[in-house]
Parts: sequence; C-alpha cells; structure tokens
Amino acid sequence: MYLSIWILALSYCSPHYNYYTIHGLWPSQNYCTNTPFSENKIKSIESELNKYWPSCPKYHHTNKWLWTHEWTKHGTCTNMTEYDYFKSALDLRNKYSPDCHAPHNCYICLKYFKGQFEEVECGIMEL
Repeated sequence: MYLSIWILALSYCSPHYNYYTIHGLWPSQNYCTNTPFSENKIKSIESELNKYWPSCPKYHHTNKWLWTHEWTKHGTCTNMTEYDYFKSALDLRNKYSPDCHAPHNCYICLKYFKGQFEEVECGIMEL
C-alpha cells in the first residue's frame, strides 16, 4: 500500500438541491485501468447516488452519464472496485459536507493510505 492524495469535490447545485452533492472523488495517481462502467455493480446504492451524486441539471447530463465519466476518468485510477469507489465517495460526502458553506463548491483534500481516508492539511477549499 502507498500514500496518495485525493480530492473530494462537492457541489452546491442550487436551486435544484439545497444540500451538497458529489461532483467527484479524484485520486492523484495516474495508474488507471480500462475497466468499463457497469451500472449493475452499483445497483444496491443507486438510490443514494441519485440523491447525493446527481448530475446538476444546468449541465444537461444524466446521472448515469456523470457516473460513467467519473468512473472512467477517476474511479479506474483508484485500485478500488466500482462499488467501493462510489460507496467511499458517498461516505466521505456524509462525513465532510457539514463543514462546507453554501453556496460555494467545496473541495476537501484527503490522504488515502492502507484503505483509509484522512483529511490533510490543505483543509477545505471553497470556490
């Protein structure tokens, strides 16, 4: 196992949602696979993903499009299964979204080591 830095990107997509939704979970490593997205692998958490990782309507994409994009661009670079990647993002959103302040987007830097996430010094950035 090795240490890597990740960014949890949360969006405040008002007026559509009055809470923080996930934009992405982005690892720093670039060792990616070509594992295709499979909606069947996340069926058990799809209702949570629809609520907390939706595509913001102003971008005119479906939720499945966003999840496919995030898995292909970022999730395949994590050494996680598809389910573990999306479930980790949901868990991290639940943990850190109370620290964010609307209406700004919120970026949390995390270190990932031995299967555990921990916030690192760069703290929470709002843009």
